[in-house]
This record gives sequence, C-alpha cells and structure tokens, in this order.
Amino acid sequence: MTSGERLIALLAPQPGEQILDVGCGIGDLTAQIAATGAQVTGLDHSAVLLEQARLRYPPITWIHADFLLAEPAPIYDAVFSHAALHWIGHYAEAAVRLHGWLRPGGRIAVSLGGLTPALAMMESGLPSATALEGTLRAAGFEVVRIDSEPGLLLAAARWPR
Repeated sequence: MTSGERLIALLAPQPGEQILDVGCGIGDLTAQIAATGAQVTGLDHSAVLLEQARLRYPPITWIHADFLLAEPAPIYDAVFSHAALHWIGHYAEAAVRLHGWLRPGGRIAVSLGGLTPALAMMESGLPSATALEGTLRAAGFEVVRIDSEPGLLLAAARWPR
C-alpha cells in the first residue's frame, strides 16, 4: 500500500462528505477519494498540474490557489493533504489554515515527506512527530494518530469532542 493509499485509509472518507484535497497535483488521490462517494474539491497552486487534473477527472471541482493566501471557508467535513505541506512549510500557519477550512467536528489527514527521492534532501526539514503533534494541538486539533517512519509522517487529527 502506498503512503497516499495509507493516508486515504486514515481519512476514511464517507459518501456525501465534503472533502478538500490541499496540494492535489494531477488529482489521482483526489479521484480515489471521490470514488468513495465523497464530494471532493482539489486545490493546488500549480495551474499546469490542475489542467492535467481537469482533463483526467472532469467531474471533480478544482481550485487554483495558494493555500496560505486562499481565504478559508469552513465548509468541509475533512481536509486531506498528501506530500504537499512540506513544500508549503510554515507548519503552524498551515495547521491554522487547515482548521479554518473545517466545519465544527471536522478532521484532517495529512502527510509530510515520503513521495520522491528528492524529498530525502528535505528530511532534515521535516518536523518530528512530537513537534507536529504540538503544532496541530496549538491550532486547535485533537491528534488522533501520528505514524512516523524515516522521511514520512502521516497524521490524523480532528476538532476536539
């Protein structure tokens, strides 16, 4: 199972849920989430990648925006982000933004690292599991799970109950 598939399993998308995929790229994982019956929106800053996503998966809604500059709207049941937030950096700001896209009771599933050999150069820039947990808690999340392995962090968190 790939790290993207593991992250989708951690997200556990449900039919009818509104889910935002941050850093969706060409949309392959976005489409896998949509196949569960969830209503998925893909967001990416790359117009080139989004054009490919639109051609490959026309029924999905695609947004061209910079995640840190886009105005959050709390309309999503869940936010998913695979191998994208490490490119954004600013983890504390990103965590607050993730929270801002969620409805009360919402959840996130995110990964940092783990996509390509080029990321090996970035491994030293990835936060530790403990640091990521602290960042998510500071943004208002209850951390459900963090899986850590060399060059990869998978995390699931939700609004506190």
